[in-house]
Amino acid sequence: MGIPVRFLPVVHNKLVARITKCETTPDGSDSYGRLKYGRLVVDAPVFETFPHNPEGEWNYHDVPVEIRFPENDKRKRSIGSLFGDLPDNKPQFPYYALFLDPENAIILKSRLGVPNDQPGVVLANEGLGPKASVMKALENPERIGVACFNAASRRVEIKNPIFGDQSGGCVSEKDLKMRVTIF
Repeated sequence: MGIPVRFLPVVHNKLVARITKCETTPDGSDSYGRLKYGRLVVDAPVFETFPHNPEGEWNYHDVPVEIRFPENDKRKRSIGSLFGDLPDNKPQFPYYALFLDPENAIILKSRLGVPNDQPGVVLANEGLGPKASVMKALENPERIGVACFNAASRRVEIKNPIFGDQSGGCVSEKDLKMRVTIF
């Protein structure tokens, strides 16, 4: 597409996502080039992401977002910074954060109203526990960008940009993992 993509400095010794299957078919002779078909299956924590309204002025080039945890979770919420792949686009929620490590996530959303020519992303915890179920299906998904979330217990409001602040993040290996299939 010719747009710059931001990559996260993932903490490799604290990964919370696991690739369980990867299939690719190149579109031509370059095995590292464009794909004709691809399928990636990842087990990772996934949380719905909401807009965040900071108490003070937000003087950063990112979008303030938050994850709201269930009422019985001591974390309550985690504030984050969304770095969009297309920075001039106005955010249109809902977004979903697929966590790679405790603080870094890939942000996905459905392209509503766009013809669905791809099978899509299915968020499910099938085969990952006794209560297997489908959480949500995202039709015709797209990557919106990346986000970094702080440890909710460390601070409530962000005073400085959190990109790579090593706060420990808001998720852990103990969080429920969803089986995410990306076509």
